[in-house]
Amino acid sequence: MKPTKPIVFNPLDILMLTEIEDIDLPINKNETMKEITIPTKDACLAVMDYILHSEMGGHLDETDSWYSTYVLVRELMDDKVDDGELSYVTIDDDD
Repeated sequence: MKPTKPIVFNPLDILMLTEIEDIDLPINKNETMKEITIPTKDACLAVMDYILHSEMGGHLDETDSWYSTYVLVRELMDDKVDDGELSYVTIDDDD
């Protein structure tokens, strides 16, 4: 079976990397998109950084509603992601 490449459009979508198989996403034909490859552990760290600084105000707080998501991404990174595993991220290429 040919492996499928997950498509990630924003940091929180990384949570679904183990769930994505085949999806059809609408793409605006006026936009140019570029696919880049990054280590999945780096993608997890980027999501954790986003949650910590953009959603939790820069402080880990166990009572914050985002804390459980932060912990789940950390567990995903620690337990499920291999060192050599890559994520494929699609970004706008408007340069």
